[in-house]
Order: sequence, then C-alpha cells, then structure tokens
Amino acid sequence: MIANFFRKFLTIKNKKTHMLFCIPRNEGAMGPLPQFYALPIDGDETVYFFNPSESLADFDQKAITTWYIEGTKNSAITFATSGESISEFTSMFGRYLEKPHEDFKANELAYFGAGNFGFCLGPAHLKGGNQQPTFILKP
Repeated sequence: MIANFFRKFLTIKNKKTHMLFCIPRNEGAMGPLPQFYALPIDGDETVYFFNPSESLADFDQKAITTWYIEGTKNSAITFATSGESISEFTSMFGRYLEKPHEDFKANELAYFGAGNFGFCLGPAHLKGGNQQPTFILKP
C-alpha cells in the first residue's frame, strides 16, 4: 500500500509537461533565435526558452543532449518565458513542423522554417516552478 502511494507520487512528480527542442545553429533567415525551447504538452500555454553562453553549433545531437543533462544536474540551466503562447509560437514556427510538437520523439529532426533546423531532445518535466524553471529529461 505504501509502495503504491510512492509509485503514484513519483509518477505525478515526474510527469512529462513539455517537449524540448534544440536549434543548434540559431542563425536562421529571421535572425538569432534561442537554442532551446520547451513547448507545453500538458495544456499550459507558456513557451520557455534558454540560450547558453557557449555556442553549440559544432556539437552533434548526442553531445548536445549530454551537455544539457549535465547542465541540469549542475543547476546551470534556467529557462525564461518567451512571452509567446504556444498558439502564437505555433503560428510562427510550428506550422513548419511536419506534425504536432507533442508527437515528436527524442533525436527526431525538426524544421522550424526560415532556415532554422533543430531536433527534439524528448519529453521533460518542469522543475523549479515558473520562477526558476528547469526542464529535466528522463531517458
């Protein structure tokens, strides 16, 4: 009985709330974009972004994913709200995606239009609330 409670608690605590995307070379035709986006999959409308201080343009997908996971372990990655709702984001960039952002799988390529190619890191859950949001990937 206690084991079931903890199992249910951990499932709720680690619920996947967002889908993470990376645009390694963020120099598309529309100008520089943030390199990471967390797009909501749980009914929330808030889109989050993160721009690392170092360039990831020469990293491959595996190296970026490893860099991201290590950064979240060290609390070095904190996202900010983009100021756009998911519907606004989708009308600008999501219309170029081949399918809804919720349906992407980890390491799947994504095109955001205007020369902005990226990939999906996978589903993640929000940690830290809206004040200091971090998104934790679980393999």
